[in-house]
Amino acid sequence: MKKMNINIVILAFIALSGMTSCADEKKKEVEVIEVEETQQNPTDAQKDQVVLKEAKVDFENEGTEMVFQSYLEVKNALVATDAVKAKEAARKLNESLKDISAEDSALKASEAIANTEDINKQREAFSPLSAEIEKLIEGSVSSGAVYQQYCPMAFEGKGGYWLSTSKEIRNPYYGTKMLKCGSVEKTFE
Repeated sequence: MKKMNINIVILAFIALSGMTSCADEKKKEVEVIEVEETQQNPTDAQKDQVVLKEAKVDFENEGTEMVFQSYLEVKNALVATDAVKAKEAARKLNESLKDISAEDSALKASEAIANTEDINKQREAFSPLSAEIEKLIEGSVSSGAVYQQYCPMAFEGKGGYWLSTSKEIRNPYYGTKMLKCGSVEKTFE
């Protein structure tokens, strides 16, 4: 009986020491992730690393395709936390939206992004822009897929949607802070 109790104590000690070292390793991993994710001013090389290559998607209408490609440029600039590129891409998007006589709400959202270099204001305007672009592309994908993605933490827990041609999450609302926060909610094919 004593031998069994000693074995139990030894096994418990080994298990506890294993948990402590795992906890220490996890703590180290979390510290590294926090440093990477809270970086406010990523370098150009880091910006390029966070953006995924977009898959090819075709639409029934060339105008819709131009709008969507410009939308992706805005999204990718926000993912990379690059307010200047987001502003430039939003200007291009706004012209594409005008070419197809898009809804005023889509134009206003793209103009809001194009008229500021404040990344937070750009991200706020991106949410209604995404909703407008979704309405525009729904039912018009002729090949490929567009994924509606969702981050439940965006906008202080209210959540935010965006569109992508990749299933892999690259969050435009948090960029490098929470790059992979989100999930695919819907697919347009």
